[in-house]
Amino acid sequence: MDRRRPSSPEGVGALVDDRQHLPQLGVLMPELDDAAKKTYLYLRVSLAAAFVLLGVAILVQVINDRGHIDTTISAYYYTPVRAVFVGVLVGAAFPLLAIRGRPVEDVLLDVAGMLIPLVAFIPTPAAKSADNPCSRGDSCIPDSYLPGVDLSIIAVLALGLSLLIFAAFTLKNTDVARRRGFAVAVTIWVVVLLVFLLGRPVLYDYGHYAAAIPMFGCIVAVCFINARKSSNSGAVGLAAKVNFNKLYGVIATLMALALLAALLIWAIVIRPAPTIDNSLIFWLQATLLALFVVFWVAQTVEFADVGLPPEARES
Repeated sequence: MDRRRPSSPEGVGALVDDRQHLPQLGVLMPELDDAAKKTYLYLRVSLAAAFVLLGVAILVQVINDRGHIDTTISAYYYTPVRAVFVGVLVGAAFPLLAIRGRPVEDVLLDVAGMLIPLVAFIPTPAAKSADNPCSRGDSCIPDSYLPGVDLSIIAVLALGLSLLIFAAFTLKNTDVARRRGFAVAVTIWVVVLLVFLLGRPVLYDYGHYAAAIPMFGCIVAVCFINARKSSNSGAVGLAAKVNFNKLYGVIATLMALALLAALLIWAIVIRPAPTIDNSLIFWLQATLLALFVVFWVAQTVEFADVGLPPEARES
């Protein structure tokens, strides 16, 4: 009798074919040691804490401005918030790159981690004024800021190249999803380099938006993946009673709607008339960031005891 082939679909063969349900069906998954679990926990907590820091800094600035709110969160680059704004976004890049997710999710997090420093270092163009006499259009990055932008982009390109070289030596030949992600990362790096060398005015005018929009898109996609893939397999105690699939689904839907609304308002209202003092996009961006923090905290709770989702641990 061949004991390797079960006689019913409920046997071992069915378990092996249904990989996404392995934790519920009792198949052992690779376990992280306690140090690795703690490291992932602290990485997740640090990312959420960083955005809380940004929120507090903006709140203090709003109070100092007697309740006035800028048109976008990015506009606070031109205020005393700039140091916190840049520091938080650059700091957020490293947990996004370091934390391992499911194969496709991992690629999306890596792409977001590559784009977020560009969001930090390339400010949104400021409205034309006596202090900012733009030579083209009604808005531009003030000339006094351009040397800092150039230096930062050169530093990001140098760091990106070193990380790509490191990634090239650590990729597994069989890791198809991550190899495709590596190809995407190389493409992003090459595009940024070419635009910086050959079309720097385009980088100044559109670089912030070109990085921020797909970055948020990646985060929304990660939320949708978790809404579909989450199994509550790592949650313990009260967290085990939470339906993370539904929670992530609600967060992802709200983030997608907020992102779409922000894009429409920017294209229809803000971009044609950048001098209009309208805080709608600020509130939509604040909603996006708040929802991201809620999502990240929920993931931190879900995986606090296991470190990573099962698919990430076995891949």
